[in-house]
Formats: sequence, structure tokens, C-alpha cells
Amino acid sequence: MKQVTFFLALLLAFLPLLGEAPIPNKSQISYLMQAKEVEKSIALYFRYKKHKGSHDFEVLQQMAFILLDEGARSKDRESELLSIYGSGIAGAACSYDILDAGIKSQYAETQVAAIQFLGGLQDDRSDELLIKAMSSDFFFARMEAALQLAGRKHRASVGQIESLMYRVPPPARFFFPQFFALIGTTDAIAILRDLMEDRYASVRVEALLSAARFGRDDLLPSIRMNITHVNVAEQEASAYAVGLLKDSSSLKKLKRLFNSAPSNVQIAAAHSLYILGDKMAKDYLLSKAKDGDLFAIATLAGVPEGKSLLAELCKNTDIAIRTNAALSLIKHRDRRCIPAILDILIRDVRDLGLQPQFSLGRTLLAFKPVYSASQKSEGTYNIPSVTLTVREQLLVDAMNLGEEDFLRIADLIFASKQTELVPTLVTLLQSLQTQRSIELLKRRAQEAGLPLIRAYCNLALYKMGHDGNCEKALKEWIDRNKNSEMIRFRPLVPLDQRLSDSPHELTPEDSSKLLIEAYQALAQRQQESSIDTLLASIQQGTPKNRYVLAGLLLRALQ
Repeated sequence: MKQVTFFLALLLAFLPLLGEAPIPNKSQISYLMQAKEVEKSIALYFRYKKHKGSHDFEVLQQMAFILLDEGARSKDRESELLSIYGSGIAGAACSYDILDAGIKSQYAETQVAAIQFLGGLQDDRSDELLIKAMSSDFFFARMEAALQLAGRKHRASVGQIESLMYRVPPPARFFFPQFFALIGTTDAIAILRDLMEDRYASVRVEALLSAARFGRDDLLPSIRMNITHVNVAEQEASAYAVGLLKDSSSLKKLKRLFNSAPSNVQIAAAHSLYILGDKMAKDYLLSKAKDGDLFAIATLAGVPEGKSLLAELCKNTDIAIRTNAALSLIKHRDRRCIPAILDILIRDVRDLGLQPQFSLGRTLLAFKPVYSASQKSEGTYNIPSVTLTVREQLLVDAMNLGEEDFLRIADLIFASKQTELVPTLVTLLQSLQTQRSIELLKRRAQEAGLPLIRAYCNLALYKMGHDGNCEKALKEWIDRNKNSEMIRFRPLVPLDQRLSDSPHELTPEDSSKLLIEAYQALAQRQQESSIDTLLASIQQGTPKNRYVLAGLLLRALQ
């Protein structure tokens, strides 16, 4: 009887243990992730974390890498691109195997994105992959790789880029002078000098412009020779180059050119003469601008004596004159441009867009206003994309008008629901860090009926440390959108369509950018709850978004 009582007591003591689930195995978590059982893998990880009492960073890294690798090798265009973007967010923690898979993709966009992210990594492995990308089947992927190699002045860059140059049709060699000017080594400059004498005028023009933009004053003797060439585009490019390089010994040649050349060459020559100290040249520029020449109006952005005329032209009834005058006057930080600037910033039923117009020598740029811009994404330039770029730059320039004017412009943009400008605008307001800018963000963060604006303002306030209810609002926004918001990107801008030398990287669309930045802001706090939020979104959210979230998870673990 005593023995039976003893065994019963022993059985009762162990009953709770017999009812408990076994402690999850770490390798089982990874196995389920590799088997694409993402929900089960994360559910098992949460059980494992509960037993362990804290997050296991090693297991989390394994899970994230498995997800990114799966996306990069999926053969689905969106999954590949999202995985490459996730790898880019992860930065140094990223596996090179994923970016290697990206440059082997059958999609040009994925290859270009992988090359751009490789450009941000500086080591032998990234060099090796960039050289590998020079053998891509896609021309613009090769060109992107060439740009990255030239930028880091890699020892193999000259040979690789020269080899590619001789494999394209001769008229297409105008892409290449910028690379050799950027590299700047003796052998690169020798090739650039030869390109100034190429049989095709477009190649010669680009060689002249590249030498000037990269400050290659050692090529001035060759540039001076081109001033006397008969080709109008060459004359314009040469006139521009000697001014940019401040070559005072070219004054006589410039004056002869100014007195005998077509209008576009005269404007370029007059501006160079002005830069070199000939203040009489401004009278010609002012006269041409007053007559409505858009290139002359654009040139006055660099002529302080033109401010009063530009202010008058901002009231002109011709929308093209008014638009270009405003774009020039804002460079002088003159508030008289504001009414005309608002006409560009505030979109209405006209759907106004801006179409770039270059002079023959590509040294002068003006914009032609076009209506129904959203319907004109085809052609040489993607009009909606170009217009958005110009409007975003206008906002940056508007900060120089003074806080009061900038905040008034900002409030009008919020009030008129210019949602495509909100990401840039909120970032600028965040950078101001003044009491009035913070008050504006707080007011718009509480405004009903504008969820995207509210969320962006809450995100900015959260980043600035004004927590309040911001963290709660962000998490609520994530929870509402994680199942419906598919992360999408703006179209990549090809090398020949870029209006500036600034980097053009893979950029999410507005609502996608907000979702990513909200996750990123939470993850940067490296709180346990932030990692839990990322894992829950990977488990329950839109499947293709998992790849970007995996990159954010890796970033949070660094």
C-alpha cells in the first residue's frame, strides 16, 4: 500500500511536465524556413524565445538570410527586386551571394538594383562582382557597373570600360567620356583626349562637357582647339567648358565666338565671358531673357544682376517664361518667386508637368510646361518622374527663402494634399528642428481624413524623440497596412535620362516608403517589441514584403 501511494505521488508530481510541449529545436526553425513554411517557422521561433527568455540573434539572422536568398533566386521579378532592396537595407550584414544572384537575374531592373547596392560596399568581393556585372546581357546594367567601377577608380576600370566602349556602335560612345573623366588616371585622360577628336560630334561634345564638369584643366589645350570647330554643338560645349574651367586665356576666342555664332552658342559664350569677368556680357543675357528666350532665362540663375528681371518675368502671362523664371529666381533665394513656384508645386486639374529641353550642345536646360502630365510617361523622358524630381528640388531650395516662407509653402502643400511631395517635405521639416516646424508636424499629425500625411508626420516626430502617442500611431498604421500594402518602387532612371550627377537608387513609392521607414524607425530602437513587430509582419503580412522586412530585421540586429 505504501508503494502504491509513493508511485501515485511521483506520477502526480510529473504530470505537469508530461503535458508540456518539448523545447523547440533551433535547427527545426531554420528547416521550416528553408521549406518555405514561414508562418510555422516564426510561430516555432516565438515558442523558442519564450523558453529562452530573450531573442536569439544568431537564429534570427539565419532566418532572415534564408528569406533573402529565397527571394533572390525565385525567378519572380517583384520577389527578386524586393530581396535585393532588403539586402541593400541590411548593408554590411548582407550576404554577397544574394547580390550575386541579383546580377545573374533575367530582369534588367534587378541587375541594376543589385549593382547600385554593390556600389555602396567597398571591398574586394564587391569589386569582383562589379567586374562580373560588366558581362551582363543588358547594356544599362553594364553601364551602371561601369559607373560604379569608375567612381571607385578601380585598377581594372579603364580596361573594362574601354573594352565595353569598343563593343557598342560608334555613335553610342557618347556615354563613355564621363567615366574616363571620373577615373582621372593618366591612361583614362589619354582616352578622353582622343574622344574629343572622335568622328561623331555627339561623342566630341560629351568629351568636352565631361572634361569641364570634372575639372580637367589639363585638357584645356584640346578644349581651346574645339572652340574654332564649325560644329555648333561643339562650339557651345567648348564655350561652356572654358568658362567652367575659368580659362582667361580663351577670352579672345570667346569674344569672336560670341560675335558670330548662333543664339545657343552666344548664350553659352556670354555666360562664360561673365564668369571670366566681362560684366558687359550680362547685358546680352538680360536682353535675350527679356525677349523670352528660355535658355537665357535659365542662365540668369547664375547672374545676380538678373534678379529684378526674373521677378518681373515670374508675372509673365506665358506659362513657360513664368515657370523658368521662377526656377532661376529661387536659386537667388529671392522670395518674389513664391507665387510662380506655388504654381509648380501645387498640382490642380491641369496636371502640369515639365518636359526637359536641352540646347544642341547640352549645356543649357529649360523646361517646357505640358498638361495632363500623368499620361505622358512614354518618350525620351518620363514626364511625371522628371516633374516630381524638379518639384522635390524646389522644396529643398525653398528652405533658403527663410523659415516663415518655407512653413507657409509647407502648410499649403499639406492643405492641398500633394501626397507625392509629403515624404520630402516632412524630411525637410524634421531637419529644421525649430519650434514652429515641430508645431506644424504635430498639428498635421492629428488632422482627420489624411492618413498618409498623419502617418508621415507621426514618423518624423517619433524620429525626433517626441514620442507621445507617435509610437502607438505608427504601430497602428503598420498593423492596418501590413496585409494590404505591397511595397512598390519608382521606375529606375536610365543613365542617359538623368538630369544631374546625383545618385539614382532604387526608391520606394510614397506609401511603400512610409511602411519601410516606419519599420526602420521602430527597429532602430532595438527594443524587443520592435523585433517582435517585424517578425509578426513577416509571419502575417503580404508575402512578398517579407524580403524587405528580412533586410530590416538584419539591420535591427547589427
